[in-house]
Amino acid sequence: MGFKQRFMEYFLKKSNSYNYYKKESESVAQLKEDFKEYKKTTDDYLDSYNHLFNTIFLDYELHPKPLLSGLQGICVELLSFCDNVCKKYDLQWWIDFGNLIGTVRHEGFVPWDDDTDIGMMREDYIKFNEVLPKEIEKYNLQDIITISYRKRPIEGDKIDSFLQLFIIDKNHEGKNALLGGVDVFPYDFLNDYDPDTIDDLYYESKLDYFRDLSRGEGMEKSLENLYENLNLSMEESKYVMHGVEGACGPRNLYKMLIVDKETVFPLKRMKYVDRMFPCPNDHDTYLRKVYGDYMKVPKSIRTHSRVKNFRYVEDAPEKFQDYIDLLKGINENFEFD
Repeated sequence: MGFKQRFMEYFLKKSNSYNYYKKESESVAQLKEDFKEYKKTTDDYLDSYNHLFNTIFLDYELHPKPLLSGLQGICVELLSFCDNVCKKYDLQWWIDFGNLIGTVRHEGFVPWDDDTDIGMMREDYIKFNEVLPKEIEKYNLQDIITISYRKRPIEGDKIDSFLQLFIIDKNHEGKNALLGGVDVFPYDFLNDYDPDTIDDLYYESKLDYFRDLSRGEGMEKSLENLYENLNLSMEESKYVMHGVEGACGPRNLYKMLIVDKETVFPLKRMKYVDRMFPCPNDHDTYLRKVYGDYMKVPKSIRTHSRVKNFRYVEDAPEKFQDYIDLLKGINENFEFD
């Protein structure tokens, strides 16, 4: 094959490649334009739905149907039981996270919620862990209330994290079904911190804490190392920080929560459904630190959808009421001596 023929084949091949890539580039450019238009339309839909949800949930009074009402009622009685235990042992706690939003925005549950979160300072949290099993046993609730701990995976191990209380019952398929729960999150006093480095320090200290536990250091020694690394204190101090076991902090579900002590204390009681439960002193600052504008329903929400487990269980509302009546009777006759 002569040079001229080889050159022409080379030229045609390159020309075809150029035309191919030109065509592909034009196609990609068109896709980008189409996507922009699609995104604009989709965003308009989402904004209108979000506006509608805000109108419904903020401007109307909504009442849950029996299934959700029953699950929420069990949670309220479980909260009251925790409140009574804390009163008996002089421990402080407060309504936390989405339940605090519900307290402020709805005077109870966020309309779609079916579980509860509370916070405690570390010293009270440790004491609560010690006395809770005794009180559960005292009222013969050991087959009703289950004490558990959220597991965190660390270096191949699953390490106990924050305390969880569950009321679990066998559902219609013979499986365990969650009827109510309380997540209990520890908080720590913080002496001082550097805003520019606290995120990285918190994250590394959190990993070190769980590594210490996984290597068998024990809770006391692991906490001692954590407190030294983060400049924390068991005694009342300038700031309050969310404990490393919880859901706040860098690379986590919610923003880092560090607030002045006066934002949390003294606690004040606010209406929650038909009870008065303790809440942070300055709930507005507290909530804005974690959620921003918490008075609006966000475009993306998280739900547990526990109601669906009972939609086709005919006696579910009656079963819920049995648990409510049992816990209510204990709460009304709780012994504080």
